[in-house]
Amino acid sequence: MEISFWNHVWLGDTTLREEYPRLYLISSQKDAVINVMRGGANEGCWNLTFTRSLRDWENIQVEDLKRRLQLVILDLARPDSVLWKWSSDNRFSVKSVYNQWENGGHTRSPVTEAIWKNVCPPKVEIFAWMAIQSKVATRTVLLGRNLLPEGQSVLCPFCSLYLESPYHLFLHCHFSWDVWSRILGWWHVKWVCPVSVEDLFILWDDSSFRNLDKHLWEANFYATLWSLWLVRNSYVFNNATTSSGEVVDLIKTRVAMWVKAKFDIKVYSVEDFRIFLDGVRVLKLWASGVMCLVVGAMVTFYSYNLISLVLEHHAEFGHQHLRFCDMAHDICS
Repeated sequence: MEISFWNHVWLGDTTLREEYPRLYLISSQKDAVINVMRGGANEGCWNLTFTRSLRDWENIQVEDLKRRLQLVILDLARPDSVLWKWSSDNRFSVKSVYNQWENGGHTRSPVTEAIWKNVCPPKVEIFAWMAIQSKVATRTVLLGRNLLPEGQSVLCPFCSLYLESPYHLFLHCHFSWDVWSRILGWWHVKWVCPVSVEDLFILWDDSSFRNLDKHLWEANFYATLWSLWLVRNSYVFNNATTSSGEVVDLIKTRVAMWVKAKFDIKVYSVEDFRIFLDGVRVLKLWASGVMCLVVGAMVTFYSYNLISLVLEHHAEFGHQHLRFCDMAHDICS
């Protein structure tokens, strides 16, 4: 078996190095092949060794990995090979991909169906899609691809306490958590931080908002991810620090700009959107109320003039009406 245990895709859709970056980092067998890691003839035994004692949360990851490895059955009599499972001869062809797609053999994710239907720019949609799949180039992802410069820290630039994984950077870091909490507080929403960005997106997409409110609500998700990433890059590459309050202001500004551009809203400025909570929600209700008052005033003014004309007309014939019922009787008779 010449397949690398950590560095090749053989268990699932990604390498174990990417799925378990912390275990790979402390593994003493980074370049070992599967046959070495398997522990010889005993099919159920896997030889996982590390450079130090494991912490409790690392033990949980090891147990999860071993549970997955228990399901693996190796055929030592055959050489390693790459097989294409969607064709009868196990060889890749464009026709087999097309047939699989047409026959519904692919899996349609509700996330990928919903992520492209919003008001933000395409580059932000693509970034959010990558963040949901944990493919954004955080330090642990770069480490898993062997692209992290030698000597560069793998810790989160915001807190410098934990590994900079996509989950930590966008959700679990206290800085990011504070930004999300402020944005959700803007909408008077309480929350519990989910495990992954995908879980957060599913919860976010399952809202009861409608029409313009829904577009504003969805834009907050994309703007928050995008703003956190830009602030992170500004800190890493330019050593520029930004407070969570400043990030929230940037998010509100981006939401306002995207919604204004999408729906060509010219009545309100970006500052109007940013300052008044509920963004356009409050402004929209206020505008609706003003419109009702204007329409009501116009109807009242028209009715007053109509009644005055009727009274003047009947006064010419010597009829004076002090009650509406009398006037209505003369008009209808």
